[in-house]
Amino acid sequence: MRKIKIGTRESPLAIKQTQIVIDLLQTHHGFFDYDIVGTKTLGDKLTQFSLKDIGGKGVFVKDIEAALLVGEIDIAIHSLKDMTYALLEGLTIGAYPKRGAVGDILVFNQPHFQLETLPKESVVGTSSVRREMQILEQRHDVVMKDVRGKIETRLEKLASGAYDALVLAEAGLERLGYLNALNYQRLPSDHFIPAIGQGILAVECRSDDFEMLNFLAPINHHETQITAEVEREFLGILNGNCEIPIAAVARRADGLWYLDAFLAKDRQSAAHRLSLQAESPIGLGRLAANKLLKQVNIENP
Repeated sequence: MRKIKIGTRESPLAIKQTQIVIDLLQTHHGFFDYDIVGTKTLGDKLTQFSLKDIGGKGVFVKDIEAALLVGEIDIAIHSLKDMTYALLEGLTIGAYPKRGAVGDILVFNQPHFQLETLPKESVVGTSSVRREMQILEQRHDVVMKDVRGKIETRLEKLASGAYDALVLAEAGLERLGYLNALNYQRLPSDHFIPAIGQGILAVECRSDDFEMLNFLAPINHHETQITAEVEREFLGILNGNCEIPIAAVARRADGLWYLDAFLAKDRQSAAHRLSLQAESPIGLGRLAANKLLKQVNIENP
């Protein structure tokens, strides 16, 4: 096996996630030679702007995918929730390692706080329209404020008092080992439906690099792959981006496949949810998307 150049963002979480993938590969293949190639993506550089103003979904992966296409790197490690539905021609996802924690948590700057007990006018930070809407459905009397940047920067802003609480993905905090030091509340997944692909890592490579595809195959987790494909089918039909409040999470339990989904026309509109179950995951994302499109009464994007 040749020396492998591994592309990733430069944030501590991205580097940690890259190491998780390297460790999995070494478990199956033993030691191999590699270089980690860090990239500061457009989304990392322009933290003062909202995601929708700088290109929406995909701003954290496009620069890395460009390097992959031209052969500067051999594989790229992404958080699946950052990826658009349509991959660039010539690229494919070679492996989905086993999914981490799926849901969102609310992190507080005071130990006694919970969502239900936050004082009125408390400032809650998130960069996600989906999270904003789901919080306001429960607590319309809090103030939602945009927050961008790496997890460490967000937590520093919380500690400084700029925010009373932050909505964050549990998976990232767990991977970085931060949970034990935080005051947090897990948000119930029946109401706070997570982002599509949340908790899943995607290992991307060139679709004609068969040596690399074979190398990655042992770390692919089949059930995670299926849940990812169901959720991304839902995403693809709705043409989801950062401006559309959209969420979906698939799971398998007791021999059945389940999909919980969330959609609104925009942040000012009523949100709609549904839960489906089926013996087969095939077409489950499409079915959920079509049902929600009718409920929300918008044309297929």
